[in-house]
Amino acid sequence: MFRYLSIILLFLISIHLSAQNTTNEAKPSNNEADKIVDTIINQNAGPKIFFTKKSKDLKTVVQGSELTYRFQFSNEGTEPLLISNIRSSCQCTVASYPKTPISAGKSEYVTLNLDTKKLGVFNKRVGVYSNAINDIDESINKSRILLNIRWEVVEENGVLE
Repeated sequence: MFRYLSIILLFLISIHLSAQNTTNEAKPSNNEADKIVDTIINQNAGPKIFFTKKSKDLKTVVQGSELTYRFQFSNEGTEPLLISNIRSSCQCTVASYPKTPISAGKSEYVTLNLDTKKLGVFNKRVGVYSNAINDIDESINKSRILLNIRWEVVEENGVLE
């Protein structure tokens, strides 16, 4: 029994001594730890754009009627968000957006005015370009968000020609 206790005691002493022999080089200094924390914080800094919806199906509208839809977005970041441009896939979609910076935590709208002069089904994409450092979704280009909108224009009686 004494032999087992001696072995256990020797084992515990060796663990204790090996733990005390570690050098300061193996441990990061306070400056290095601060740099790591700063890097993590800075990765979360900056403007971030988040749209509540990125796709909308407006169903059927009557030819010649006024058609407008607003996509709401917010700045989920820590710095002001600035939308620099909006590009549409055609001239049948005209966009308006805030030209001034959007403060962190604030919400705004991208407003689309859609053409209803021609009959048919329309499925359009609108690219929203901003200074966002990363958007919350899986967009390939982090400074661009694609919005999709679909609508169908019918004659007044509700039938396509």
